[in-house]
Amino acid sequence: MDQLTNRILNMAKVVEQQVDQQIAEYENLDDNGLEEIRRRRLAELKEQQKKKEEWLRNRHGEYEELSNENEFFEAAKASEKLVCHFYKPDVFRCKIVDKLLKTLATKYIGTRFVYVNCERVPFLVKRLKLQVVPTIGISINQKMVDYIRVSEELEDNGDIFLETLEERLSQSGVINKAPKIKAPKATTTKIIRGKLLKDGDSDEEF
Repeated sequence: MDQLTNRILNMAKVVEQQVDQQIAEYENLDDNGLEEIRRRRLAELKEQQKKKEEWLRNRHGEYEELSNENEFFEAAKASEKLVCHFYKPDVFRCKIVDKLLKTLATKYIGTRFVYVNCERVPFLVKRLKLQVVPTIGISINQKMVDYIRVSEELEDNGDIFLETLEERLSQSGVINKAPKIKAPKATTTKIIRGKLLKDGDSDEEF
């Protein structure tokens, strides 16, 4: 049996134990208790569906480019949680960040992911005191609460890892990352290899 099969089986056992525990808790409830659980669960599902419809109306689940400052402020107003990649077209690292954020946009539908060309939003660049690209801005409840300077925080020997970016966004509170299920240690897979970067390519100052 190979290592991957062992990992899958171990993860399945953990999930099975969690389900068995929940079933045991339900078996100890009377009819009134079960009815209350069903009622609460139905209310939760209705609220989740309502939220999902609102997110889809606000273009959550996509990775969309904004054209100007007005669109940025409208996006921040419409979505409680917003991730914005400030980029420049001639910086290769920005293309890498685009690829990673596009992946996360489809995974975390409760957060809106957008990107904007710094040259089109000079007022915003000055107001937010952005100095290097790529920079990822975090907006929660219409307030910029955090900034991620990719080269300073995320690079590892020239590589940028999806897992590292995801963890950093989770720390900022803009995404709710599910806790990991314990499994046998495995080698981390690189998403982007350093050899994809152009020689001498580095974060650009404005």
